[in-house]
Amino acid sequence: MYICRCIAVDFIPTEVDTGQRGSEAELPVWDAIKSAFGADDLGIAYYKYPVIDKSGEDYDREPDFVVLHQELGLIVIECKGYQIDHIDTIQGQVWNLQGLTQSKAKPHPQARDQAFKIRSYFARESELTDEMGRCKIPVNVFIALPNISREEWAECGYDELPSTPRVLTSDDLSPQSLRDQLNKTPKMEALSSEEFLSLIHISD
Repeated sequence: MYICRCIAVDFIPTEVDTGQRGSEAELPVWDAIKSAFGADDLGIAYYKYPVIDKSGEDYDREPDFVVLHQELGLIVIECKGYQIDHIDTIQGQVWNLQGLTQSKAKPHPQARDQAFKIRSYFARESELTDEMGRCKIPVNVFIALPNISREEWAECGYDELPSTPRVLTSDDLSPQSLRDQLNKTPKMEALSSEEFLSLIHISD
C-alpha cells in the first residue's frame, strides 16, 4: 500500500514500485491525484488500499485508489489500462472486451462494492453518523481510463449510455482537470476536525 497524505500543508508521497503489475496504467493516475490537491486540502490518498474481511465471510479487496477528503468524502477510483479498441460493447454493467485475455469486466460494480465495504466501517462510528444512524460520508466512484481520450470515449457513444459510470480519461489527468472532475461529485457539509480525525483513525 502506498500512501500520500495531504494534511494542511503536509503532502508526503511514498515511492511506488514501477515494476508492479498494472503500474504502467496506474502511475499516471496516481501522479495526477498527488498533484490535484494542495495546501488548503485536508485529506489522505491511498494507492492499493487493502480492505480485509476479518470474519472470513467475504473476499478481501484492494481498490486501486482511495481518497478520503474533508469536503469530498470517500472517492474510490478503479483504473483500467484498456485502449478504446479493447472495449467491444458496454451492456449495462458489463464491459465486453476484445483483444485481451479477459473477455468481460464489471469495473463499476467492482469499485462500488469496494467503496461501500470501506464505508461500512465508518458507519459503525457514532461520530460519523447522523441522528438517523446514516453514515455522513458520501461515496463517489470513478473508472480511470488513462489510455483513452475523452474524444474516443464520446465517439463510441459511451458517454451517452445511462449505465456508464463516471470516467477519468487521459484528458482528465492534469491537476486542474482531475480536480474539476472530483469537484463535480455531490457535495456534503464539510466534516469537523474531530469527525475527520475519526475518519482517518479508522482508515489507518
